[in-house]
Amino acid sequence: MHRRLVAVATISWSAFVSAGEVVSTPNGLRFEEAFKFSGNHAATLGTGAASTVWWSESDWDARGDSSYSSVTQQSPAMTNRFHIDVHKALNSNPRDGRLSNTVLQAGGDGSSGVAIMHLDFQDIVSARLRNPMLIGSSQAGEVTFYAPVFNTTGHWWEVAITPAYAVVGAEHTSVPGQGELAIPGPVVGSAGQPGPGTGPAADSINLVSFGATDVPCDTGWKVRFGVTKSVNGVRSHAVNQVSSLDSLLSTDPAQANTLIHWRIRYLPSGLELAADPDEDGTFTVVESFAVPVPWNEVHVHFMAVAYQADHHPQGNCFLGHIREIAWRNISVQPVKYAMTDVYPKNNNIDHSPTAAWRAYDLRDIQRFGANVAGLPQPNQGSFAVENTGRYCRDAGFPCFGNTGSAALALTLPARPGMQLTHAAFVYDTKDTINATSAASVRIGNGAAIAMPGHDTVAGADWQSWVRRSVALNAQTLASGTHTLNLSLEAGTYLDRMEVELGYLWSDANDRVFANGYEGATKLQAIKSKRVMSQKGWTIPIAHGAQVKGLPSYRHCEH
Repeated sequence: MHRRLVAVATISWSAFVSAGEVVSTPNGLRFEEAFKFSGNHAATLGTGAASTVWWSESDWDARGDSSYSSVTQQSPAMTNRFHIDVHKALNSNPRDGRLSNTVLQAGGDGSSGVAIMHLDFQDIVSARLRNPMLIGSSQAGEVTFYAPVFNTTGHWWEVAITPAYAVVGAEHTSVPGQGELAIPGPVVGSAGQPGPGTGPAADSINLVSFGATDVPCDTGWKVRFGVTKSVNGVRSHAVNQVSSLDSLLSTDPAQANTLIHWRIRYLPSGLELAADPDEDGTFTVVESFAVPVPWNEVHVHFMAVAYQADHHPQGNCFLGHIREIAWRNISVQPVKYAMTDVYPKNNNIDHSPTAAWRAYDLRDIQRFGANVAGLPQPNQGSFAVENTGRYCRDAGFPCFGNTGSAALALTLPARPGMQLTHAAFVYDTKDTINATSAASVRIGNGAAIAMPGHDTVAGADWQSWVRRSVALNAQTLASGTHTLNLSLEAGTYLDRMEVELGYLWSDANDRVFANGYEGATKLQAIKSKRVMSQKGWTIPIAHGAQVKGLPSYRHCEH
């Protein structure tokens, strides 16, 4: 098999960028992310015991939900703050989600890492792969990753897909919510299971893996799966219900840091979840869902979700309000581009390249304040829902300003052997309550391009940031310096702006799929079935893990 590796190149002012790889295969391009402890500096832990790095900005658009319940302190003992970054791993075993928070080094030391999503009380923390996945009529889109099998009704993971014609934050996808937005219970006749999701959700399909019961001390620890879907504001669910909880997969808090190799396959006719618990290279189908996928090009979002984790699960099996969901060794195929990148981004510990583009880094609202051990924290102060962002035009609270226009300098490096085929202006926006304000962007003296506003995400509350995008003409963005001119209508707020880029190889022969994309490998016919209880899975605790009471289920720093 011909393999051509393409690492995302660094530019002169960024010596610590670490990124995933795109591999050419007979079935198209495959993105692979090993999560090395290497990249731009993210945060310093404690009083300087260790540091972390960001998920590669070139590949991942990471964020956390900024709704009131996700960012507002609930009590003196519960700060309700999240982060998403990469920690040094305890070892190179992808099944082990434990950390080694022992190295203080800006940019990391290049060793194995663990991608962490830190949850506290109620959050939706996510990372969107910038490189869209393609889904053909016979060629499945395929996502593989290592993540915990242990999930609860208070903390769990999801993988969502959204149509790639626009960017939206994962917090506005089909996350289970309350009432009619709850996902049907796993047992026939049982009540629906709620979550922090809102509605109407953006177009999306979410595969959800979470605890099957809120009283596991009475029923035993069980994990169940389901799919939630929203298209044009209409929510639907797919759950393969069982007659008894005994039919579901058993788990235990001791397995919280034991990661399982998962695979999700997507076809227009539905999706399939499989796992390789024995790590022998053979995936066993766990569940299949006849949920049609109406899009052939999608963004893939990896997500960690917390729902009212001050009391879920209930009783003596309550495990605390904090958990850190670990991810390792993600792959997505086939993807559209040979390489993606984004500008501007941090220069290791130097935030100045982003100063005109971003006021608050929503990847981490937990660690903030003055430098620690000579290294900066992600933000200077705490986050609140009345955050004003980088630019705002609103005479009232909280802006008290009138920034009607702004000019952003964008410098792009030369990419020998690569052809820029995609460019988008990606940003966070919100507006004054009851307003429908928006903004526009233009490259130099070019035509103004209207930017979708906050109100284009129907389920977003007015004070929350929403993630939006607008296409730019890639042919006008040659290497060199450009000026992006912004115009803000009254009531508009903007933050976390960046230009997202997609490249193909200049050689046309490298830009086609070797098997015409509609390759011979086909996903077997999807039908509703359940096999995990029949396979008798035995999932060992990560080697060497010590369990001392249920609270050991998390590995967070203070």
